[in-house]
Amino acid sequence: MGRSGGVLAMVVMVALGRRIEFCRDGVRDSGSGLLCCSRQCGPQCGARQCTSPRDRCCWPARERVCLSIGAVECVTRDVNSLTNERTAAYDPACGENGRMCVAVLLTGHMRTFEKTSGALHAHLLRANSDRCDFDLIVATYVNQDANEPRLNDRSRHSTTAAENMTWERIDAVFTRRFDWWRARRYHIFREDEIGAVLPRDLKRQAPHLSRFKQPQHVAQIGRIKRSIALIQQGVIMVRDLAESRARGYDAVLRLRPDIELLRHLYVDAELLGLVRSKILVVPATYDPRGGLQIKASQLFTRPCARNASLTPTWVQDHMAIGTLGAMWIYARFYHAYLKPEIFAPHVETALAKYLAPLLPVGCLNTIRYTIRR
Repeated sequence: MGRSGGVLAMVVMVALGRRIEFCRDGVRDSGSGLLCCSRQCGPQCGARQCTSPRDRCCWPARERVCLSIGAVECVTRDVNSLTNERTAAYDPACGENGRMCVAVLLTGHMRTFEKTSGALHAHLLRANSDRCDFDLIVATYVNQDANEPRLNDRSRHSTTAAENMTWERIDAVFTRRFDWWRARRYHIFREDEIGAVLPRDLKRQAPHLSRFKQPQHVAQIGRIKRSIALIQQGVIMVRDLAESRARGYDAVLRLRPDIELLRHLYVDAELLGLVRSKILVVPATYDPRGGLQIKASQLFTRPCARNASLTPTWVQDHMAIGTLGAMWIYARFYHAYLKPEIFAPHVETALAKYLAPLLPVGCLNTIRYTIRR
């Protein structure tokens, strides 16, 4: 790998037992120096130490970014594209005068976001207007994924969109009622841009999955992997925004755009106490009234305890709240999902297996929401 092909991963690396330092031109690991990775992503992506000032250990324009210290996989992030990523608003003041600064991260297809945005405003922003400032970060796809459901798909996922998503369209919806966001940042990806698992690559990437012969099974694995990759991209955007202010977030709330909150979600002493204890907070379950044709008993975190005293074997993946560091561990599930010791037919089981040795998980029954169809 030539020196000119090295690109440093400007991402938040969290590793248990190792001290990680952050700098503008990269991530410095106290055990291995500055890590670079090849411009060629995929299986060719490797890591090495920077050995010369001529090494390209800087944040480049329109490059591929390696997203792991072990240089396992890469995903595309066109960071300088005004078409794909846009900061619609930015106020450097967030969390001043005793207020808290909270990042709201939406990842996934936008689907029914025009129906759910009102509840987000009412039950999160308005409910906490006396104590919190909010940033909005959206990582989504060009395809809204909001029309006809798939045949025999009880989750009522869909495959087509009435029209393609643009940042202007998303921004208009989230500022229609009021503009209380301190910052608003959007990145719209093509579905084939990140995290894809092609049928011909599945056996190479994860030979233990060769038992899945049907194309629809492989397609579902790829869909899940892309959704996890999008979470990782969103967390990077949150990190970049926090770094621009030179302050961290008191909490990061990640949720799907089609989630509709049913009651106030207070960023109060109880929630912040769990977050500051490095606990990843998830809802106990969901309410099926929104049209997702799955019983609530089938989508609950189990076993679960508010104070994370239990280790779940099933963690629902619709919503999570934590510190930025906790959310980065959560997002790096992307790199572990296909590993034989982690993979499971249900992504919620795989997520629980991944989180068990890394991050305590607590669940709150007070978080009430539905998936709006």
